[in-house]
Amino acid sequence: MKRTLSAQLLPLLPLLLAVLAAPLPAHAQAAKNRDVDEILTNQRVKQLTGLLQLTDEQQKKIEPFVKEEFKTARSVKEDDNLPQQEKFAKTDAIHAAAKVKIKGVLTAEQLVRWGELEQRSAKKPKK
Repeated sequence: MKRTLSAQLLPLLPLLLAVLAAPLPAHAQAAKNRDVDEILTNQRVKQLTGLLQLTDEQQKKIEPFVKEEFKTARSVKEDDNLPQQEKFAKTDAIHAAAKVKIKGVLTAEQLVRWGELEQRSAKKPKK
């Protein structure tokens, strides 16, 4: 009697599920974090470009600042040894430092626009 392919593979299903459910090795987790950082960086630079009409040169200058911001903030959030309040304080400081660096690349007109956007954002109710 011939066995179908699915009948032959059915006993391997639990093994496959176990492999897929296993935690990622450290190097795979690090690669995943780099990918996430890259995606978030690209999204943030695109967002800033749309809001502030950044030039290509400005985008290239800002990208490392944003990438470092996300990487550092993620490492603080993942640190289980820090109390929650300290995590919030450190991530706020990281974001503030990144803002200062980014503002250093902007033109006077872009800085005015940035200020308007921050004021509008501050007026929105927090969720």
